[in-house]
Amino acid sequence: MQIEIEKVYLNNRGNIIVEAIVPDMVETRKQTHLDPPEYGPCLCKTTIYKESIPPWIQLEDKDELLEDLINRYNLLVLQDWQPILIDDSDKYWDDYDGPSH
Repeated sequence: MQIEIEKVYLNNRGNIIVEAIVPDMVETRKQTHLDPPEYGPCLCKTTIYKESIPPWIQLEDKDELLEDLINRYNLLVLQDWQPILIDDSDKYWDDYDGPSH
């Protein structure tokens, strides 16, 4: 599963928050009698709690360094991703430009 990281930051509790495009996250086509359901990518969010980060890893509030740590220590394995829902009354997924920084 290839995850495309969009944004990484520390929250006020010292946890790492990751926003990313996660493949096969939302159902895009319902199952029919002949075909299985189809799934597509979605902007999602997960939290890597500071208690689960090995003590030798020093966290800094710099997006590039946090993303390096995540990739080097494979911290996204087994993470529980939650879709970030957009109010579709005024914006469509096709128009979505990613998270604001």
